[in-house]
Amino acid sequence: MTKKKVLITMDWFDPAYKAGGPVMSIIKLVENLHEYYDFYILTGSVDYGDTEELKGITQNEWIDWRGIAKVYYLSESEKSRRRIFFILDEIEADIYYVQGVFSLYFSVFPLIWWHQIKADKIIVATRGMFHQSALRVKRLKKMLFLYAAKIMGWYHHVIFHSTNADETEQLKKILGNEATYVEALNFPRIMPFCENKKKDSGTLRLLNVARISPEKDTLFLLEFMQKVSGNIELTLVGNYADESYYQDCLKAAEAAGEGVKIHFAGHQPIEKLEKYYHENDVFILPTRGENFGHSIIEALSSGLPCIISTGTPWMQLEAANAGINLERDKASYAEAIMKYLHMDQTEYTAASRAARNYSESNIQIESIKQAYFNLLK
Repeated sequence: MTKKKVLITMDWFDPAYKAGGPVMSIIKLVENLHEYYDFYILTGSVDYGDTEELKGITQNEWIDWRGIAKVYYLSESEKSRRRIFFILDEIEADIYYVQGVFSLYFSVFPLIWWHQIKADKIIVATRGMFHQSALRVKRLKKMLFLYAAKIMGWYHHVIFHSTNADETEQLKKILGNEATYVEALNFPRIMPFCENKKKDSGTLRLLNVARISPEKDTLFLLEFMQKVSGNIELTLVGNYADESYYQDCLKAAEAAGEGVKIHFAGHQPIEKLEKYYHENDVFILPTRGENFGHSIIEALSSGLPCIISTGTPWMQLEAANAGINLERDKASYAEAIMKYLHMDQTEYTAASRAARNYSESNIQIESIKQAYFNLLK
């Protein structure tokens, strides 16, 4: 049977990794569905937050990616509406999958092109960009764009890919019934389970894997770390785009409670993340909102109980002994940290296994595949 050709447009793709979840979402999509579809990925040549172009890639031509997809890394010098339109004309895909909403080259231009050509099918994956926490950043500019897009009718007959019912409702509040909505959970990256991890009562190694940003509430995290004390280490793995916000985070980290050590590990490639999950005890992420949260599932699958906000799909953690979901309250987070600080080996081993079990019971790969077959049919 002839495979359908799917053209994906996105700002960043492997070996770019600093955008986190959106890159991982497409990597896992291709890994899981390449036997059923021919994937072509049109992307940029600069990683998130960088100015220098990626090293070790061939630009401005279609190249093989791991034998399961074709990728076109568009150089900065070649970026233009005309070039984007030429590439889209050339591929003649069956399905166009636009990742993101606000990118001029990889979201807006493909959508305009599609409306002019009236090609077969276009899907837009918002990747949490319509969540209230995301819309707070440059809110006026984003809302003006969305208003203009509705007036222009850009979203008429577009299929929006949402990852869960909450995201679908967020989309409908803004776009109404002008578009079609199809839910399909992201394919996760499952980490090896780290068994027999040592955990002494009175010691705790916390891990945060996320961008240092208001959306992830990094500053709030560092502020409630001032309310705890003891033999506690917190490692933050992630990049930042806002220098002023980063400096505020550094200042907050300096005021951490007695005995608390905070490490900023910076950018880490995807293949190095496993080490961090296996070297720490508990994952912590007081995010303002996630449509999926790849790092949460990675942490749970590796056996890390999670202290996270209520703004993610991964709820009822405490009932499963897999972690704690919290509202945005510093005292509550501090109390949760102290709970795990004083947890002994027996209690921790049970919590670690429960975290792994939670990930397995909430992630059904075959079910996710069927949802994508429905989305891409």
